[in-house]
Amino acid sequence: MKNSKANFAFSILLLFLFSCGIISKKGPNEYTQKIQYSKTEKVHARAITASDKELIIAASDGNVYFYPKESKQVYSLFPSPKKEYRDVIFNENKIVILASGDSSEVTSYKLTNADKLYITPFDGTFLDGMDFFGNVIFLMGDPKNEHFSLYTSEDWGETWQVIKNPPNAFAGEAGFAASGTNVKAMSQYEYLFVSGGDSSRFFKTVNSGETWMSNSMGFPSCPTCGAYSFVVTKKSTIVAVGGDYLKPNQSEGTCRISNDGGKTWKSPKINPTGYRSNITEIEGVLYCCGTNGIDYSKNQGKTWLHFADGNYFTLCKFDNQLAASSTQGSIYLFKLK
Repeated sequence: MKNSKANFAFSILLLFLFSCGIISKKGPNEYTQKIQYSKTEKVHARAITASDKELIIAASDGNVYFYPKESKQVYSLFPSPKKEYRDVIFNENKIVILASGDSSEVTSYKLTNADKLYITPFDGTFLDGMDFFGNVIFLMGDPKNEHFSLYTSEDWGETWQVIKNPPNAFAGEAGFAASGTNVKAMSQYEYLFVSGGDSSRFFKTVNSGETWMSNSMGFPSCPTCGAYSFVVTKKSTIVAVGGDYLKPNQSEGTCRISNDGGKTWKSPKINPTGYRSNITEIEGVLYCCGTNGIDYSKNQGKTWLHFADGNYFTLCKFDNQLAASSTQGSIYLFKLK
């Protein structure tokens, strides 16, 4: 009888922990394929994207790698020694790559002319991420002189213009260049970005940066805390992930959700299982990743389940699978939920 009572009490405890999001159901998926784009142990990629034909990988060694799904043979575009790439975007004519550091650099590479490079230095500016809508690219960087560093390009990175009325930054507030997904260009005039650190806020402009709305997101406050990535879902829900990368296994404070365009934010019923650096939506399912694995949500981020173990930086859809960038020059492919 004592054992029955103990088992019952333990079951109640487990149910409580699941409902609070302190632990979540484990169901690690096995990867279907491993892509080894580099044999150098310390190489990793925070920036990956894909077309219908190939996976594009902008890595920490200053190389841009391509993996065509037909030939399955990795080749590189051009080396840029000592540059660590943090973001990459492309269209049918150009690839634009962001190298972050105390002095950052953006390179626009014209695919139709292998010798045509447009390299723009941003001296003294740490850039965090970029996104595009049509011909307009929105670029965001850490604060300088108490204002965020914001830029646009209307020719896919050949020239850049400073947004002249950027929002103020609070003390200890900045962006995180974790996966290039802390910014969004929703139209030619509407740009969004999120911040972290001692303050974590959501920013929005609908007039190309002339005026800005900002609201607190409710993430924990610390130099390494806050929003690292966000997605605007097909149902117009905004879901942000992050946490504290120094506490990778702490699930509390790793996700916030807004259903009113970023004005108010709430926590999910069950959080992701740790710090998360990237979130993406694929066929209505949300996936987020971090140093202790991948989680997924089928209900707009309200509850999260564990998807796979491992250390991952960023995610994208490739060849109808989930591509996850990991350590040691590798990309893993998983079947989609």
